[in-house]
Amino acid sequence: MEVLYELLSVMEIRLAILMLTSFLVTYFTIPVIIRVAEMKHLFDEPDGRSSHSKRIPTLGGVSIFASITISISLYGNENFVDFDLLNASMIILFFFGIKDDILMISPIKKFSAQIFSALLITIGSEVRIPHLFGILEFNEIPFWFSIVLSVFIIILIINSFNLIDGVDGLSASIAIVTSSVFGAWFFINEYYSLSLLSIALVGSLLAFLRYNFSTKNKIFMGDTGSMIVGFIISILAIEFVKINGGVLINGNEGMKTAPVIAFSVLIVPLIDTLKVFMIRVLNKKSPFKPDRNHIHHRLLDLGFSHVKVTLILVVSNLIFIALAYHMHDTSIDKFILLIFSLAFFLNSLPYLVKTKSKKMMSFNSQSIDDNKVIKPVFRNKDKLENKTNAK
Repeated sequence: MEVLYELLSVMEIRLAILMLTSFLVTYFTIPVIIRVAEMKHLFDEPDGRSSHSKRIPTLGGVSIFASITISISLYGNENFVDFDLLNASMIILFFFGIKDDILMISPIKKFSAQIFSALLITIGSEVRIPHLFGILEFNEIPFWFSIVLSVFIIILIINSFNLIDGVDGLSASIAIVTSSVFGAWFFINEYYSLSLLSIALVGSLLAFLRYNFSTKNKIFMGDTGSMIVGFIISILAIEFVKINGGVLINGNEGMKTAPVIAFSVLIVPLIDTLKVFMIRVLNKKSPFKPDRNHIHHRLLDLGFSHVKVTLILVVSNLIFIALAYHMHDTSIDKFILLIFSLAFFLNSLPYLVKTKSKKMMSFNSQSIDDNKVIKPVFRNKDKLENKTNAK
């Protein structure tokens, strides 16, 4: 026992064991969840927006939740003195998420759970942004505004990971990248409790990807998984920004552009969410009404497979992270403008290409009609459209 205690006192070994535990819990619980889903007929039925054609279980979030809570409880409990309400917040999201995955609940109820969980962690555990690093010449902000801003950021990140969970591996892969980047920074700068939380999430999602990419034992993370993943990453992002606002544990000065760097780490889900909401509002639709304007839908429509779509967006995310790191000494206002403009432009490219393609098809159809050439008749149009939207 003494040898084991000494081993667990070495942070690198603790991180490795925690990651392995998180991986194994997810790896061995998902097959059980799939069997239960098959017995109880708990599937995601494909519809007009779906990028899959078969019924798939959506309870992968159950294993993600279990692996994170178990691994943190076993190996990181004494390091989480600043996160007394972490488990309570995740449990709230878990129950609302799993109810939505099985029975469907209204968006208002889900938002209420997200707001309550965000308030618990921001007020109860001080996970909040207390200043704005000189953005538009704003620095220290009032406590009430700090809470409002932090709750908004948490809800935005939670729903951004929910919204990009539209093709195999995308949400989990982006979460692995973001959690790894934040976790590495926390570890290097000796914020070990946060690095433990990061690595627990990474281990669980690596095991989840094994089944999410599978053809025989496929499972989705569902709202349960996407909300918990987004919630944990929002905590990591806010703590990253908060810590960089002062002097670090190791005596180094924090990065003055930390908010923009955090935004760059989360660039893919955040920009896609903001762009889709803007398109819906401009079209006079509810910003919460589902459609196929997400970046992954556009890439699928251009003929890319699920794996290629995920690879393209993960590589894009990594490029923005590298760009942000090399530009961290830039003026923060210029930094924000550059990163946001570039990300928004690149995110819009698949949409512009698709639009141009539609115009060309319309022009060609008109030309054929002018020449009085008989057009082919597609009697199974609905089936053809469903096949295009299928995984």
